Amino acid sequence: MRNPVFVTAPRVFLPVWRWTPVAVTLPPPNRLQWQDTETIAEEEEWVDCSFGVDRRGDALYLDVDGRAQLDFAEVTFANGNVQVVDFEEKTHDKGLYRLLDFSDGREVKTVRLLAKSKSEETKFTVYLKS
Repeated sequence: MRNPVFVTAPRVFLPVWRWTPVAVTLPPPNRLQWQDTETIAEEEEWVDCSFGVDRRGDALYLDVDGRAQLDFAEVTFANGNVQVVDFEEKTHDKGLYRLLDFSDGREVKTVRLLAKSKSEETKFTVYLKS
């Protein structure tokens, strides 16, 4: 069961970030602060996946296990800033990708992902690295 995460600061949307898919390797386990997974099925059409992070880190990773069409992600920080990551509704194969890098270290409250499975089912795992 997921825990609800509340953002109390007023939301301020930053300029949209156009995502470029680059396959990466996962950092060592001692550098991972948090992770969560959601699986969606092909017959579900577009699914709004919400991940309550509520931790401080410096990068987010997205692991796609299956094939998926991705629309956008919204990363909400504790200060209320919201970074929209635009995937341009492109389809991506199985792989681990860097979702967003913020090397100054920030408290991530939530990650919202809008996606559609293009295989029987697709599992998404979001990781926060410190």
